[in-house]
Amino acid sequence: MADKPSYEELEERIKKLEKGISEKEKIEQALRNSEQRERTLRRVTPNIHYLISPEGVVDGKILEINHSVDILGYTPEELIGKPLSAIIHPEEIEKISRAFVLPPLIGMNIEKQGRKQPKLGDERRKGKRRTLDLETILVAKDGRIVPVIINATGLYEGDNAESKFLGTYGIITDISELKQMTEELMKKEVFNYALFEFNPIETIVVDNEGRIVSYNKAKRESGRRLPNIGDVMYKDYAAKHKIDMYDELMKCIDSGQSKTFADVNYTDEILSIAIVPFPEGAIITLIDNTEERRLEEQLRIRQGIDAIGALAEGFAHDYNNLLAAINGGFQLISIESERLSDVQKRHVDDGLAACKKAVALTSQISNISKSEKDFYRKKDVELYETASKVFDLLGETTDRIIEKRNELEEGKYFVRADSGLQQILTNLGTNAVWAIEQRGAKEGDYVRIRAEEYKVKGKDTTGLPDGDYVHIFFEDNGIGMTEEVRKRAFEYLFTTKKRSSQKGQGLGLTTVYNTVTKHYEGHISIETEEGKGTTYHIYLPKAKEKKREKDMTEIIKGNETILSIDDDENCAKVVDALLTSLGYKVIKASDGKEGLDSYFANKDSIDLVLLDLTMPKMSGADVLQEILIINPEAKVVISSGHRQKENDQGILSKAKAYMNKPYDRNELSHTIRKVLDL
Repeated sequence: MADKPSYEELEERIKKLEKGISEKEKIEQALRNSEQRERTLRRVTPNIHYLISPEGVVDGKILEINHSVDILGYTPEELIGKPLSAIIHPEEIEKISRAFVLPPLIGMNIEKQGRKQPKLGDERRKGKRRTLDLETILVAKDGRIVPVIINATGLYEGDNAESKFLGTYGIITDISELKQMTEELMKKEVFNYALFEFNPIETIVVDNEGRIVSYNKAKRESGRRLPNIGDVMYKDYAAKHKIDMYDELMKCIDSGQSKTFADVNYTDEILSIAIVPFPEGAIITLIDNTEERRLEEQLRIRQGIDAIGALAEGFAHDYNNLLAAINGGFQLISIESERLSDVQKRHVDDGLAACKKAVALTSQISNISKSEKDFYRKKDVELYETASKVFDLLGETTDRIIEKRNELEEGKYFVRADSGLQQILTNLGTNAVWAIEQRGAKEGDYVRIRAEEYKVKGKDTTGLPDGDYVHIFFEDNGIGMTEEVRKRAFEYLFTTKKRSSQKGQGLGLTTVYNTVTKHYEGHISIETEEGKGTTYHIYLPKAKEKKREKDMTEIIKGNETILSIDDDENCAKVVDALLTSLGYKVIKASDGKEGLDSYFANKDSIDLVLLDLTMPKMSGADVLQEILIINPEAKVVISSGHRQKENDQGILSKAKAYMNKPYDRNELSHTIRKVLDL
């Protein structure tokens, strides 16, 4: 029989037992504290924590689930004991089940290994069970769709793969806000892409080293040479600016400051460039202002021309009335030429020639103020014939060492113009000769005219509407122009010639510009380089018909009665004498009211009325209206010191013809005869 333990031994054993019990209690308490902390964490976390039985997603039951499930509108008590599939969208169940089952089997031929295909939701397979960041959809109690991410892992009794599988623990994270933010971000990305790609302004993106990263549709469709991705902007590409744009680009990137460059000259274009830096580089936009600046220049010239229009209009009218008397007097004297001495005949011829020059000058001055409807009526003009007259005159009156080359083909080019085209070419010709003489004329110097057909379809540098045109090149190899002179060449009263030289007073090119652009509805521009010559590019509408002006040298007489109404006494006397010389009987009236009274008193005997348009007391338009009331078939010819208005509207369109003062006797005879024969 074993010895009984002593009291001391029993006391020692009791102490060890108490100590063991105490340690066990501490461990149990620690375990309880740990479980409490875990439950608390699960309760306060926004994520859903769950534990399901070993049967899996479909067949297994929810053993535990925390209060965060309230985001779905459920309480934990409502879901415990139900399968996890109860809150998973039906279309997602297979996806989530296979996420648990299939990954360990990917790439394996199950049948060859004698293994059975796992069933949907079967979690009872060996190996670690883990699902990471599985995106799926849950269905809330009220039917709401809630996108989530699931992370899950298998629970085992031990640490090895053969340990008993106890179930699956998982965490569900609501990603609704993340999804919404992602969608909004995607919308912004799409919007920003569309803003970049479909922006009508050419846009290039570069990195912090100035290398081209991308460019948009407007750039691709600009018609300009496209850069290569990786090119250094303003070095490998677009390096011909007159300022160092690469240096400016890098300054913007380094400083983070935006900068705009207005009207940068690049080859023959005028560009507006903006550089906007951002952390990864810079955005460069460019707008082609070439056409806009051209139109602005034309507007500036147009406004300058219009500024003196009112003065020119009044002057031309009064001066033409004076010329009518002077020119008519010389014509009347020339009728009696057989009674004149040779000296007298020469004086008369000189006077008539001077009158013609004065008429041309007055026409230039008058044209300054005119719109496209205020000139002579346009007709089909043969370009070769007109140019030949000008070049023959230049050949006779200027230094013959300067070649005058008319390279136009006879009968080929017809344009819509009038007799003023000859004056335009004369102005350009005299300017060209002057430009050559300024450096000294020498062998090989030339003034040349040539042409080619030109078609406008869509946007064009000329700004002309669609149609067929004739492009005229008027060239010389004179001193050329500076850029400043070229810009101002069409300005009224601008000239580079000394005023005392009497060679130019600054009206020639103004008249040319005005006539070409407003009356002929064409376009003119200057191509020039200092020291190398000048080319004027003139675009005129191509004529549809090819007719030459009729010869009107033959005088046609008559014996009918004409009522002449004119308030200018000198002009009236000359008209009376001219009409009498043509065989007509003349009734005179000095103003509109007197003329109307004369017509009413003699309406049965008056065959034609020659009516001045601008008169005191009663205007020519008012007189015409009253005459037509008396006799709707009345034959009235309007005359004026103003230029003829094409496509006249209102009562003036009822006149049978329109004549400009001063009268040419031949033209007067043909016009009157034509109207009388209607």
